[in-house]
Amino acid sequence: LGAGRYGTVVSSAAYGGRRGDTRFHVQLGQERSTGFSDIKEAKGGTFDMYHPDRDGYDNRNISASLAQRVSPSLTIGADYLHVRATKHFDAASCSATFPWPCTPNFDSRLAQTLNSTSVHADYRVNPVWQTSLRLGQSNDRMTNWQFDPVGSIVTQPQFDTRQNQVSWQNDIALPIGKMIAAAEWRTVNVASSQALVSNEQTTRALVLGYQGWFGNHSLQASARRDDISGLGGHDTGSLAYGYRLAERWVARASIGTAFHAPTFNDLYWPLDLVNFYQGNPALKPEQGRNREIGLSYEGGGTLASITIYRNAVSNLIDFVPGTAPTFIGTMGNIGQATIKGASFQYQRHAGSWDWKAAYDVLSARDDTTGLTLQRRAPRTASLEVRRRFDTYDLGAQLTATSHRFNDRANLQTLGGYSVVNVDAAYGIDKDWSVQAKIGNLFDKNYVAVQSTLNPFNDYAVAGRSLFIGLRYTPK
Repeated sequence: LGAGRYGTVVSSAAYGGRRGDTRFHVQLGQERSTGFSDIKEAKGGTFDMYHPDRDGYDNRNISASLAQRVSPSLTIGADYLHVRATKHFDAASCSATFPWPCTPNFDSRLAQTLNSTSVHADYRVNPVWQTSLRLGQSNDRMTNWQFDPVGSIVTQPQFDTRQNQVSWQNDIALPIGKMIAAAEWRTVNVASSQALVSNEQTTRALVLGYQGWFGNHSLQASARRDDISGLGGHDTGSLAYGYRLAERWVARASIGTAFHAPTFNDLYWPLDLVNFYQGNPALKPEQGRNREIGLSYEGGGTLASITIYRNAVSNLIDFVPGTAPTFIGTMGNIGQATIKGASFQYQRHAGSWDWKAAYDVLSARDDTTGLTLQRRAPRTASLEVRRRFDTYDLGAQLTATSHRFNDRANLQTLGGYSVVNVDAAYGIDKDWSVQAKIGNLFDKNYVAVQSTLNPFNDYAVAGRSLFIGLRYTPK
């Protein structure tokens, strides 16, 4: 159980275990908050989204799993998830007529009900071959409240998405290493109160992978084939090699091709005058070639690594803001982009102290224009320090982000910022504990992202907030 600022209340309970050859687990949870206004302040203009109401959320969920060992070689099981959620937000609600009258004075909100069910069977055919079959179905029903200022008309467009999925995986032990072979089939069907360009998509995939270890050498290779209705077939693969230079040092390198299909919403989302968005059926999949080298050290309570990478991406999928006269944004392809950088990681455990640090340097550019890709920070860093006592655990975390551009034209600059959080836990006894956290300790007022239409409203972030929770975990 927990409660904190902004009317935040969290509660959950779970029970599970094993009885003979049966494993089970069930969990109930709820999280809600009255929140704060999504937009910091009014800036004026047709598409001003500021509404001084609180934009809260509510999430209620239940999940359960059951597995039965039928024989030494066969295990069958099932999983279930149910979620009901509501999210309020600020928007410039505009009329379907032109020129648009718009107003932010409406309680825009989304309601979602998600149900997911799956069954699976794991069977050991022989000492070297393990096979697994999984069948699943999910249903996602979403309702979006929209407001037309002309006539004060409220509509509730609905989208009901059903996904069926079958996957079959085989793990085969070889004299040296292991091979993985898998096949997957997935269909997505959408029923909507609005007309869609397409309401169905089918994906078929084949995967083959290998992992091997030879003394100080390690090797990993994979190949994949994806066939997606409307997007055609695509082949990708990767090859990675690692070498243990010394007892605690490992060097590694990899090269691979990448494929990223646009989502169903990227392609076919209907005209949305609340969010000024429409899908792009002409969108192409992303394709890329990735190269990476790295060096890591592990030993004596210390883990450190450096990774340097370069990704050349064609048809990069990115958001394209709307322009006059419609101002309707969509997803588009950038002909060629290069994303390169370096990542540094450090962890240290010494007695009662734990240290974690990370620093990332990034260059992400559109090769045609030379401009930086929107909302990609060239530098980010994090630091966490923890100290354990007999019954206490204290921690502090710092995250920092440099300036970045909010738009593709690099005309809107978002300033850099840093945020400090602190937390503490106290063990009352072996079963009961109390946790407390202060988020944004110094009440930093910063902008993480702006809207894409003039007047480019600033999205709000949480100020200093206290959260206190009580946990019971019988041992």
